[in-house]
Amino acid sequence: MVLWAGFVVASDKEALLSPVNDTTPGQWREVKSGQPIQSKRAPARHVGAVMAILGTLNEAGVLPLESDPRANQLIRSLIQFQSVFMKSQEPAVHEYFSSALVARWGAEGAAILNLFYKQGWSSESLEAVVEYSRQYPMWEDPRIEAVFHAYNLSPADWALIEQLFLEARQRFESQNQDLHVVFARQRQSMPGGGSSRTH
Repeated sequence: MVLWAGFVVASDKEALLSPVNDTTPGQWREVKSGQPIQSKRAPARHVGAVMAILGTLNEAGVLPLESDPRANQLIRSLIQFQSVFMKSQEPAVHEYFSSALVARWGAEGAAILNLFYKQGWSSESLEAVVEYSRQYPMWEDPRIEAVFHAYNLSPADWALIEQLFLEARQRFESQNQDLHVVFARQRQSMPGGGSSRTH
């Protein structure tokens, strides 16, 4: 196992990432006995969703090195974008997220949306926003941009998530693997685990 940006990353196929220190103040606390202790603001299932995304990127071999400044940026960005789409009261944010899910998954978008509000990121929801934002950049809507600014998020933060997700998907496809299957396996081993698949 190796320490990566405040996470313990297992080197085997079922990479287990656990927050070791306060990566984000008030979000995650010290790990004891291998189990993360969450504050009231970060339910285990939401932490587990971010950890599963990181584990998926790790398994694809695209996770930045701990010494890379992008490591902490990635963790913070995944947490904050998840919070924005989950908690923002701005209708434009909800409309954008819903439109992304419907554009990518059609009728199944509603089920994926409901799962997101309960469990946090899934590979399906993240892929939908990544694909949608390439055609309809989220930063072009001043209402959405204002919300992101309030969460201290920049276009560079989303660009990093998008780049790494697309690289991971390409890596898995070149190996005849399905990113969503890899994510589902990762999600099972994380806090608040359970089926993240809706189809």
